[in-house]
Amino acid sequence: MSLSGDEGTNQVDISFTHLANGVTYGAFAAGDAQPSPIATHYKVYFYRGTSAPTNFSTSGWIAGLTYPITTTNISNCTYPDPSGESLWLSRVLVFEGRELPFVSTDAVLICPGAWGDSAPYPTGADVDPCACSGIIVTWPPYPGASGYDIIFRSDYHGYEGICDYLDGSFFENVTSPFVFSNGCGMYYFDVRAKSCGRVTCWSATYWDWDNFVEEDINLSPSAPVITSVVDNDPYAQTGIAITYEPGIPASRHDLYKNGILILSNFVSGSTVGGLDCNTANNFTVKAVKTEGPCLESYSEIVSGTDHCSAPPEIATGLLETDIQSWSENKNTQSWPAFAGATGYKLYRGTQADLVNLPGGAVDNSCLRYDGASTSIDLSGDTPPSESFFWYLVTAYNASGEGPAGTGRIINTSGICTN
Repeated sequence: MSLSGDEGTNQVDISFTHLANGVTYGAFAAGDAQPSPIATHYKVYFYRGTSAPTNFSTSGWIAGLTYPITTTNISNCTYPDPSGESLWLSRVLVFEGRELPFVSTDAVLICPGAWGDSAPYPTGADVDPCACSGIIVTWPPYPGASGYDIIFRSDYHGYEGICDYLDGSFFENVTSPFVFSNGCGMYYFDVRAKSCGRVTCWSATYWDWDNFVEEDINLSPSAPVITSVVDNDPYAQTGIAITYEPGIPASRHDLYKNGILILSNFVSGSTVGGLDCNTANNFTVKAVKTEGPCLESYSEIVSGTDHCSAPPEIATGLLETDIQSWSENKNTQSWPAFAGATGYKLYRGTQADLVNLPGGAVDNSCLRYDGASTSIDLSGDTPPSESFFWYLVTAYNASGEGPAGTGRIINTSGICTN
């Protein structure tokens, strides 16, 4: 039999082993075996005294309830008041309605009459040295205990008495092994046994306190933290710069793109090149130790894109610095430079198209200039009699040509011939 729990006043849970057929059916000569068990029930008995029972006659025991022979668990079994003495439990078989006069010698101590000063001696171990996953505490069974309490503290202040209540994370009616998890740190833990409304003193009171301290550690490097992913130039395929806070301790940091290692010993702030234009990639940084049981840890995944966009409208006319302007002698036209441009195109049209310039399609234009310069000599341009030329400029790069203005589309017949 085994006991567990303090379900209520004078209550205990009992587990019995299954009785063999040789016991419940009895012994018969060959061919005379009974078709069903002749031991149909059992009754529980209690013995109260100052020492273990030596007389197993039912006359010296206190009768309890009767249960079917197949019962292996009794929840909240009520026992008599121990009255300051020890209390044992056993059972008697009932054969064909007749109760045997002797209880089983396999008696179990329910309530010890006097608890010793010592308590179960616990030992602890870190569940996983590579993670803050808790401390596992085990202790041996204590005679007569139906349950245990355990307490965890992050520091030790000493005791005012041998059985004082302690402040800390307190857990009642626990079993061994017990796992406590409250994050990495040093914890002091203590166990006491309980039964029949009595408790032992805390185990640490009578042992070297150093044996009751355990650390929940994480030997892995701390996780790196990616702090920024910046496109070096949103208008060119120049890569992205990744910065991170390092994991500690670590001998190097490796960079992964979409789950694949691309750079070992990656230095924070370095540029990652060779990325496809306008394609999002997932990056993570791994901190690596050179030795130890917990060698690595990963940052969160952060997305980054090497944008490659065509330049925007470069001559908006909103500021003096972003307009198309003429030289004082009206021979040279200039326009603002754009850092993301590799060249510029200057279009020329005639007076008939002037009404279309604010928006929509611009027809009958020709390409007057295509190159890297931001100015051109137009002294040789001569518009038709009683007319004039208009000019629009755009910037371009490897991703395409930028707009000449919001909603403005330039239709050209080709390169200007005069």
